[in-house]
Parts: sequence; structure tokens; C-alpha cells
Amino acid sequence: MLQLRFDADAQVDYINALDYMRRTEGIEKAVLLDQELQARIKLCQSNPHHYKTVLGDARRISLKHFYKYYVTFILLDECIYIVAIGHASRREFFWKNRLRTQIK
Repeated sequence: MLQLRFDADAQVDYINALDYMRRTEGIEKAVLLDQELQARIKLCQSNPHHYKTVLGDARRISLKHFYKYYVTFILLDECIYIVAIGHASRREFFWKNRLRTQIK
């Protein structure tokens, strides 16, 4: 199974998504969103090429139950690098500048 790494801004995206869900829909929905994010990311670790590319080498994982949310990632050697956790209402490709930063 491939290793996971999160961009620092993607970690903030994750926390913000859960916080927004908690504030607007309640703690139960936030927990469900967290569980689905974790499950989809784990599934991606076993077959990352299953997901379509959306910009350059970036790929997108769409959530099933929270269909407006998605995870953007790139493959780096033996690693899945999570670039962003996004919502369809946000500016498309808001995360593209994160691809330009030097990943070490």
C-alpha cells in the first residue's frame, strides 16, 4: 500500500471541511464526512490510477455520500500526496498553485 502525505494546506482544508459540516449540519454529519474521507483515501492507496486526472498529473477522488466534496492528489514515487480537500462551491482548481511548490 502506498504511503500518504498531506500538503500543509490540504490538512487545513480537511479541518475546515469538518468544522463547516459540524457547524452547519451537526457533529453526526461531520463524523460521517470524516469517515468517508478516510475510507476513500485508504481505497485510493490500493489503486491510485483508478482516479481520473483533472489538471496535469493531479487526480480527483469524488466522495459518494458527500458528493460535492473531493480529494485532489498526485503520485510521487511510492507516495500519494494529498494536495487539497475541496468542495464544488469553491473556485475550481483553487489548489493548483500548490502543485508548483517544491515537494520534498
